[in-house]
Amino acid sequence: MNKKIEEKLAKIIKEIFGVKITDSLSMDSVEGWDSLRHIQLMAKIEKEFDIEIDFQDTLAMTNIKSIKEIIEKYTDKK
Repeated sequence: MNKKIEEKLAKIIKEIFGVKITDSLSMDSVEGWDSLRHIQLMAKIEKEFDIEIDFQDTLAMTNIKSIKEIIEKYTDKK
């Protein structure tokens, strides 16, 4: 993954959840990662990366691995 993308994502995760980014982070492992926080996460990712994520991909973004893959998918289109 692009280092700049990973740094931005780490900042977003820290800001929203108050935790350091690790590959094992998921909705199940992060306290407070509920539907509201998920919407906040998606909105912040879209803003920071200047992308628009479709609904199905938003639902699939349940762990750091899938989030990274989907961000790369959308940033590669630019």
